[in-house]
Amino acid sequence: MPCSITIKEIDRGIVEVAIEDTAITWTSSNEINQLAKEITNTLKEILSEIEQPGMQL
Repeated sequence: MPCSITIKEIDRGIVEVAIEDTAITWTSSNEINQLAKEITNTLKEILSEIEQPGMQL
């Protein structure tokens, strides 16, 4: 399942972590859409566990 995670410094000491919304960009079938939503939720949970000061999700 392709997904895109982008990590970049947007200001000195401020890091932005962005996750591609695969539910919007991958719409070929209901099964793939459900899988995309599960992957996105899992990635959000992982990122929330490692959240640090100066990091934006």
